[in-house]
Amino acid sequence: MAALLFVDLLGVRARWHAGGRPAAEDAFRQFRGLVLAEARKSPAHSQLTGAIESDAAALSCPTAVDAVDLVKRIYRTGFKVPSRQEDFRTWMRGVVVPVEEGVDLRTVTTARNLPGIQDFAYAGPLLDAIAVERSGFKGMRVLIDDRLVDRTLKSHFEITTKTAPLIPFKKLGHSGYPKSVAGGFQDFFWMAAACDEWGVMERQMTKRLRWSAKDSEEFVHAAATQVVFHEVLSIKHSLENAKSRPKRRRSR
Repeated sequence: MAALLFVDLLGVRARWHAGGRPAAEDAFRQFRGLVLAEARKSPAHSQLTGAIESDAAALSCPTAVDAVDLVKRIYRTGFKVPSRQEDFRTWMRGVVVPVEEGVDLRTVTTARNLPGIQDFAYAGPLLDAIAVERSGFKGMRVLIDDRLVDRTLKSHFEITTKTAPLIPFKKLGHSGYPKSVAGGFQDFFWMAAACDEWGVMERQMTKRLRWSAKDSEEFVHAAATQVVFHEVLSIKHSLENAKSRPKRRRSR
């Protein structure tokens, strides 16, 4: 099944207030460069369709595996980039939903009797993705439609640990879901990784949380993202503890 990836850049309004249009345009440029660079690295790059408009990207991918792989690339690259507090920090919110192959995400027509006005219309899956993204969940998270999370997707992205595989898809218990999406979506743990890379991601999360302390809006997203990091760590510990517990003998 084909999948639509929708990613929105967070914090643009704050950048506009702080630095005016040049600051916002710089954020758009960096976001566009990040998405395009990672799209070119995707194994499915020649089959991707969609568009990037200012602070949002909508990309139709051949399969859910391709969509999740692409958003993981975009998020990890954007997350690791800042090395100093004054550097631009990319915070994003993403959604992955099913889409029919070959569907035009946006159609353009000319308004009747108004030849100078174009009428833009979004396809249903894109409207769904936008609605979920704007539903109110916080943090640098990716919500994926439950219908896409099948055995193939789980197997492709499972992470080998010393005990049992970690499946990076889960309905979170401590990170909120708005009512409108709570029943049909779950999180993709884009930050989950093997030990060495996980350590890098954790250190970067710690720095980002500290750097964001002076900006209340950014701190909300940083704190919400930190909660997801803790969820992943909790799952890691749970897997390790479950494997290390001795099996009880059945009483006769």
